[in-house]
Amino acid sequence: MPELAATLRGIITQHLTQAAEGNLILAVPDASDAGEVRRKVVQLCQRIDTEPALIGLLIEGIVLHRTCITIRLTGEVIAAAIGHPCDGLDPGLIHFEHTIILKRRGVETRICTGAFHRGPDPVLIRVLAEARAGAKALRSRTSLTDLVARTGRSEPYPRARLPLAFLSPRLQLAILEGRQSPDLSVAKLIATDIPLDWAEQERLFL
Repeated sequence: MPELAATLRGIITQHLTQAAEGNLILAVPDASDAGEVRRKVVQLCQRIDTEPALIGLLIEGIVLHRTCITIRLTGEVIAAAIGHPCDGLDPGLIHFEHTIILKRRGVETRICTGAFHRGPDPVLIRVLAEARAGAKALRSRTSLTDLVARTGRSEPYPRARLPLAFLSPRLQLAILEGRQSPDLSVAKLIATDIPLDWAEQERLFL
């Protein structure tokens, strides 16, 4: 489940970063060592982003509740990364809760966390690519009838999605990078009378 993995990476890197900034990594903080501990935590967070397998080693257990997610981290992995004994880590670093919102999106339920990484939405990206390809075809004098025949879809499908090709460049880039609003979906875009003004689009959907 790539989306869940991306959500967990975001929650954990946010938790570790905030703990480092608040000097809450060690149970008994050492002012003389605080800078080096923070540096190593930053390095660990960078590894979490670049080494997908690391997230599995870091998580000892998770429990999903209606309004929060409880995460227990593997202390030995963190201790090894920062060069301190496991029993010297702050207990609040290892076992913590993060507030979440469960949002229905069609037949799925999405976890909205406010964490750094939401992850690209493959459905949004695919439909955006289809819309841009369709708009390009129409500009090259392809008729809508021919476009429908080429895609094998019924006419309402491309007609409803073509406006997505004219989203603001900033909003399109956010969708490609996974930085759009957590509740943004193809269904929401289609159901909305998308304004022509790019700034208004960004206010609505980013």
